[in-house]
Amino acid sequence: MYAEINRRHGEEAAQRMIDVVQFVKVHLNDPVEVQLEAVNDYMNEMTWIADSELWKQPDYWATPFETITTFGGDCEDMAIGKFVMLRAMGVPKNKLSLAYVKLKTTGESHMVLLYGRIPGETPLVLDNIVRSIQPAPERKDLVGVFVFDADGKFWLISDDGAKRSIASEV
Repeated sequence: MYAEINRRHGEEAAQRMIDVVQFVKVHLNDPVEVQLEAVNDYMNEMTWIADSELWKQPDYWATPFETITTFGGDCEDMAIGKFVMLRAMGVPKNKLSLAYVKLKTTGESHMVLLYGRIPGETPLVLDNIVRSIQPAPERKDLVGVFVFDADGKFWLISDDGAKRSIASEV
């Protein structure tokens, strides 16, 4: 696999993939809190690159492989990469979901990874803008739009800026 990555994307990309695999192995048996911090920090070190620049498209959801080999991406690429790395470390998929939100200051679309069972637990937000992991209710800078998980569950969010709740499950 590494030889093929080297052939297609270069030696640096192959080394990054080796580094990611080693990183996952190092944190495989860590407590989940340590895994969350480690993965959030690791992925947040990657370069933020707009889809229009990297992929020459207005919106492109890169695979974790593409994000690692190009060593960059935008918010959903980082969130998906975090999801996959945490799953590789054994974090249950029912504890992870992706949230489509808006930045309150600009109205810009954004995506974050949530850790915590939806519904039922107050999720933690793993983000590439605010890099510290915080409980969702403390992220007053975000307006929730919808959340979805790996099983295709989808929740519309009611968020008036003061109170956030699940409006409906689809």
